[in-house]
Amino acid sequence: MRLIVWAEWLRFRRSRANMAILAAYSVILALSAIWATLGAQQHRQDQVRQAAASDALIQQAQHAAAKPGATPDHKSAAMQAFTLGRSMAGLAQLPTAPGLALSLSRYDTLNTRVAVSVESRHADGRRSDALSNPALGQYGAFDLAVVVTLLLPLVAIGWCAGTVQEDREQGVWRAVCAQAARPWMAFHAALAIRATALILPPALACGLSMALDAGAAAWPAMVWWTLCLAAYAIFWIALCGLLARFPVSSAAALLIALTTWLLLTYAVPASLESLAAARHPMPSRLASIVDLRRAQQNAEVRMPELLAGWYGRHPESAPLISHGHTWPVTFLPRFEHQDQQLRPLMRSFDQQRLAQGAFLERWIWLAPPVALLGMADHLAGISVARHAAFMDDVDRYEQEWREFFVPRVMSYRGLSEDDFSRIPRFQTAEPTTPDAAWLLLRNLLLVDIALIVLLLAGTRQKL
Repeated sequence: MRLIVWAEWLRFRRSRANMAILAAYSVILALSAIWATLGAQQHRQDQVRQAAASDALIQQAQHAAAKPGATPDHKSAAMQAFTLGRSMAGLAQLPTAPGLALSLSRYDTLNTRVAVSVESRHADGRRSDALSNPALGQYGAFDLAVVVTLLLPLVAIGWCAGTVQEDREQGVWRAVCAQAARPWMAFHAALAIRATALILPPALACGLSMALDAGAAAWPAMVWWTLCLAAYAIFWIALCGLLARFPVSSAAALLIALTTWLLLTYAVPASLESLAAARHPMPSRLASIVDLRRAQQNAEVRMPELLAGWYGRHPESAPLISHGHTWPVTFLPRFEHQDQQLRPLMRSFDQQRLAQGAFLERWIWLAPPVALLGMADHLAGISVARHAAFMDDVDRYEQEWREFFVPRVMSYRGLSEDDFSRIPRFQTAEPTTPDAAWLLLRNLLLVDIALIVLLLAGTRQKL
């Protein structure tokens, strides 16, 4: 068997077409890995810079309050607390994971930086970032994982699909079969060599990219990703090996392989997304806008009632000024009333998206390319489940933020020097590899086993 593997390796290495494909494959992956590493490092630096800017706002307000002779009147004290409470000081960021370089663009398409406020962030458009569409397809940006997912099958098709038919057409298949008493051994050795050449370049490129970005913390993510890459490569090698056994021409085998690639990469995921959307439909955006506007109008009309009601529920925050309440004191109860109606409405979008994600994960084995991208999202810390948990943490943080600042504004007491050390800080769970990641890998392995059984059963017959 060792001689057969060596002979097939020589056949593979001495083919100029195979070497050209391998060289182009490696160069593209290397360039993508460099680009992903630089982007991931820049993203981490931006997060650190944003956190430092948030802390600087609190420190500036603290220094201003501690200046000698800085004894503002009651209205000024309330305004200072309100200004800090509505600033970017309450920034909440989704922490990055060691696999950030694999799926960086998801951090830009999803809302991963939220500045909580004493105002209503759901209805105030002045605090919005650039518009983006989080419902873009899985292939909306050329992240490192996307390049691997799209390029690896094409290389496998170029190396494996139609190889038996091509050798027959060139009249060299009998010479290939003469290498062993069992011709299927030579065929399997050729597939194993191609599988190794298919796995090594992306494994090295992605591993180095994650190691340069996250350091030693990237080792678990590298292991998970390498296992998934191996399962993904074996899937395409086994599939192309089956196609090479079909009684068709080499051109027909390549055409069937490319059609299969298109179906599994685009058609099947689109169908699954349509099924998920039908089973767990998103709330109507038009109806949500109408409800949002209705909540705003209702709160605006009831401002005096809401103001009196707030003071009635919080006697411990009785105002130091008995009359002449103006903005922002008169507006804070209005914002609170708005969010009581708007927050469940806005979270319903996240809940439905989470339900759609759970549905797709159950059936993602039908589309291995999307399964690999799902694993990349898990390792990057931007999976659907983790983003939904992040938004839950943001809501809790916003509630703590308001419970701290609003009484100090409504009572006109402002912030004392001791209050600055008690300002709430955002906390969320660190990224982990959840059970869903193992589910994706397990489904890939089960599909691989099924294809390998079919391949072995077919190639043990006469080639």
